[in-house]
Amino acid sequence: MQTRSFSYPGSPSLIAALVLTALAGCSSFPPATFPDAGSAAAPAPASTREKSAAALDEAARRAAPDAQPALQLQAARAWLQAGRSADATRVLRSIKGPLTPLQVSERRVLEADIELANGKAQHAWQLMSAVPEPTGTPGAPQYLESRMRIALAAGRPVDGVRAEMAAERLAAGNGERTRLRSELLSLLREARARGVKLEPEASQDPVVRGWLDLGAIAATSGGASLNGAAEAARWRARYPNHPATELLAGALPGPLPVSAQLRRIALLLPISGPAAHYAATIRAGFDYALQQLPAAARPAARRRSQRLPTPVSPGS
Repeated sequence: MQTRSFSYPGSPSLIAALVLTALAGCSSFPPATFPDAGSAAAPAPASTREKSAAALDEAARRAAPDAQPALQLQAARAWLQAGRSADATRVLRSIKGPLTPLQVSERRVLEADIELANGKAQHAWQLMSAVPEPTGTPGAPQYLESRMRIALAAGRPVDGVRAEMAAERLAAGNGERTRLRSELLSLLREARARGVKLEPEASQDPVVRGWLDLGAIAATSGGASLNGAAEAARWRARYPNHPATELLAGALPGPLPVSAQLRRIALLLPISGPAAHYAATIRAGFDYALQQLPAAARPAARRRSQRLPTPVSPGS
């Protein structure tokens, strides 16, 4: 066994975090995943959304021919929001009357959103990227929000961030802007969890770079961290006055509380046998975690290796 002793004034939670941080650096262990906290405003129950969609659907069937297309488009969007993409498709296919240019754009955006709901993100992006932005029209906010979601689902984070930035410029107020920013951060987390690389150097725009950088380091849940405060300070210094600053407190974990004083901690790992490979990886991660501590508070490490005696079988 290898015994490593440290003299360090810290708390038990700090020690646990050191070990967890070390484990996080081990390629042999799968990353842990956590459910998203969800938005501040809970969506309406599915039954309520379905009732609204059904009411719009019925109103469209009863409406005069010239009023039907607008109601059918509303009904299709309502069915989609209720999680009923098949009904949304049915309504879109039932549209017979002539459409205005804005309604044509709305229908094409809906078709892309339906593809996304059906798990076809790449095809959804193909459809969405072929729709010109309806600039200066009532359909522009929905277009930009759909583009943001589809782009991130299709692994195009720069396009997704740019769509959100454009949507913010059309937002009615601070509450709407905060909602858009929160949704973008959530989508960036989800994209990262699916393996999408969030690389700030992919854009020269400092706002885009800041979003990608934050998405790459944002925690998937609350809690405390050894270097959460340092990462927040670094991000603030790199992206001053960034629109995501208002989300920073909830995006990164807070600092670990330090209460009880300890004089020594030890990490015991096997240096031989079938688990030796894991031990070497954990040791490397543990060393990395120590280096994340401020230099003034970093404990000095004293290393000592020791092999356990080979067990003697009975009767030998």
